[in-house]
Amino acid sequence: MSDPYNAQDPKIPKPYKSSSSDMQNDDVIQHPKAHQKGSTQFQNPGTYLQNSPQTSKQNQSPSRPSKPLPEINEHSYKEIFEDSYCFVPLMEKLVNFFKNKHRFLIITIPTVMGGVAWAGIQVLSPSIEQVEESPVTVSEHASSPNPPNLIPPTPPTMEITQPSPLPSVESSTPNGMVLTPENTANINTSDFLIRHQQDPNLQRIINEVLNLVAQKNLSTQHLSVTLLDLNTEKYAGYQSSQLHFPASVVKLFWMAVIFSKIEQEGVDQVSRSYQEQFSIDLGKDLDKLIKESDNEAGSRIVDFLTGASSGESLPRKDLEEWIKKRYFLNDFFIEQGYGPINISQKTFPIPYLKYLDGPEGRDTQIRQNDTNPSVPIRNQITAEQATRLLYEIMKGNVGGANNSGMIYRLHRDLTTDWRKIDPNLGHFNPVQAFFGEGLAAINPNIQIYSKAGWTSQTRQEVAYINDGRKQYILTVFAEDKSFSEDEQIFPAIARYVHEQMPQ
Repeated sequence: MSDPYNAQDPKIPKPYKSSSSDMQNDDVIQHPKAHQKGSTQFQNPGTYLQNSPQTSKQNQSPSRPSKPLPEINEHSYKEIFEDSYCFVPLMEKLVNFFKNKHRFLIITIPTVMGGVAWAGIQVLSPSIEQVEESPVTVSEHASSPNPPNLIPPTPPTMEITQPSPLPSVESSTPNGMVLTPENTANINTSDFLIRHQQDPNLQRIINEVLNLVAQKNLSTQHLSVTLLDLNTEKYAGYQSSQLHFPASVVKLFWMAVIFSKIEQEGVDQVSRSYQEQFSIDLGKDLDKLIKESDNEAGSRIVDFLTGASSGESLPRKDLEEWIKKRYFLNDFFIEQGYGPINISQKTFPIPYLKYLDGPEGRDTQIRQNDTNPSVPIRNQITAEQATRLLYEIMKGNVGGANNSGMIYRLHRDLTTDWRKIDPNLGHFNPVQAFFGEGLAAINPNIQIYSKAGWTSQTRQEVAYINDGRKQYILTVFAEDKSFSEDEQIFPAIARYVHEQMPQ
């Protein structure tokens, strides 16, 4: 059986280089504004709020939306939800729209005929029942279910530790802890950053990022930033241990769990079990999960890992057992020292379940907050936890021999014409309005491996960035509507950080 979980783009350079080794000239990307190693001179971050040549009006796609999540009306078929959004096929939308609004009398025969013809085209074309994000085409191999293998080299200065075994699916959250909005303030989530030395020069970069945010009149109250230099193993951060709703960044964590399962049980067995349960190829669902950030793929993967499928509401005793299985996802990371985390809830909408307005049944029950019923329990992740997971993926600590399949799916190719990816057509663009857009303005050959999230109330991203000399992980979680609506702030942050990073 071919292995759909290993993947390689021969164009992707080696993601790691030792800080002590010599760099080849063709690995170095020069930029006129780049500072020399050890420089502590910082540019005015306000200059990064201006449009770059890559993002000027003449180069912008005319289809770029003025707001990330337009309002619903009879001229728009985009459904907006708490966790994400997606496009549902037009005919299904028309039925729901007119059923709810009782507007059958205004339908004309030409409209119906045109809708039928449109639906027929959609049946014959690839379905995009995706939610929060869609990918940039990574490479010529991106659409292939069995792309070639990529085994990233390990930097000599990094010691690879043995991945932890997969916990039992019957395990439950230690001490019955449930993360609620009331018990997550100032919580110590992990000791990951404690094991790295804090760097005052990196901290000055973070402080200037905060100044940049302030110049945009954006709040820093619900903002977290983490910066980890992989050449020096030093870091800096701002509110790195503050728990946030992660949106689709949670899918990075689900991917790590399933690759650990593949490592433990074998590709053939896991793939066969998944195919038998869903009649869908797991490799293709993994592509959809990360490249397209597809909620349907995420739903199936959560069901597969936990055995706790979505469905009607359950009585109390059965619900406790069901929640216990779902919390296996939390336990997987808690047992590896990540600290309190909640990744047990699916992202919505999920069209194949017909959960178009958010969670239903037992997926609503798992959100019930007995302490404060008006505030639901939601997924919670810190910037530090996201940084640590991406760090361990890039080191090869997760997934064993199949680790490269994760790295491949996280790659964003800045050399492609990503501006043509139109969010108004249901394609979430993981480059536009995120770090990739800012890096492309510097040099489109910069390598970025990332997972982003975006809702009507949040914007977040964790990314490994490498230009041949600089290599670091930048994580920004912004749980504020103003960040969701601002399409320039994440690119500006990425540009400023990259140009200030020491070589």
